[in-house]
Amino acid sequence: MRTVTGEEINELCDLKAVMESQSKVFKNFAEGKAFLGPRAVLSQGENAQFSYLARASSAGPTIVKFGTVFPGNAGSSFPVVQTSILVLSPENGSVEYSFDGETVTKLRTVAASMVAAKTLASPEINSIAVVGLGHQGLAHAKAFRELYPHTKLIGVSKEAKPNDVFDEVTTDIKKTQDAELVLLATSSTNPVMREINRGVTALSIGSFAPNRSEVSAEAVKSADLIVVDDVLTSKSQCGSIINANQDDRLEVESLGNIILSGKSRADENQRIFYFSVGLGIQDAALVELILERL
Repeated sequence: MRTVTGEEINELCDLKAVMESQSKVFKNFAEGKAFLGPRAVLSQGENAQFSYLARASSAGPTIVKFGTVFPGNAGSSFPVVQTSILVLSPENGSVEYSFDGETVTKLRTVAASMVAAKTLASPEINSIAVVGLGHQGLAHAKAFRELYPHTKLIGVSKEAKPNDVFDEVTTDIKKTQDAELVLLATSSTNPVMREINRGVTALSIGSFAPNRSEVSAEAVKSADLIVVDDVLTSKSQCGSIINANQDDRLEVESLGNIILSGKSRADENQRIFYFSVGLGIQDAALVELILERL
């Protein structure tokens, strides 16, 4: 079994290629050409453990991903999110590779968010806000800076430490009201966004488990369009969707179907949410890309 380190993964991947891998796998999944096993999540207070199986294509390798999310690790020697990915041979079933899970998770999550932003947000964006400046928040901010080099970038955090990536860092959550594109990366169990203004596209990556809810039910239900990485998974695992869907009437669409249909944003006044709980097919797609480049 070969171990593929985070350093190797970063050297082999660029944002454009990873975005293309994510867009392709979302479309494949919508067409039944990518395969996702049941996702298991166990909550333990504010902590969560998870595992799943996936394959990005019919002939590709199956991956097994498992890990933990421990918010209390912030500021300690242990990462908040710890994951491992094993790659099973499609020929003999043996474990051929072990991938650094945190690096894969970060890259594919960022790339999927960028795909969602390019698909759902207005073409002209004057301001982007990133709420939560942990590893994922900062990684997203760097990607936003690459894709939107002339757009004002605001960071919102409990501690307003200066950061060269941002034009402004603040503790004031109300600053998000000035942004047309908002990323929520907090892993919060309580809503940090309670309303969404017209014309705003909000991307939530922290409502990844039933006990995680970055967006209030009222804000979710006020949206004109709600897009998720997978409809079935989001309705059982995304805390913000679960809370807003108590009557089982909430209408959501998958990102893959949106991309295939070319629907995207209908007009500049739409309120749009994208929720990502993270799918194994995303990891599998990035693993396939890396294996092609090894």
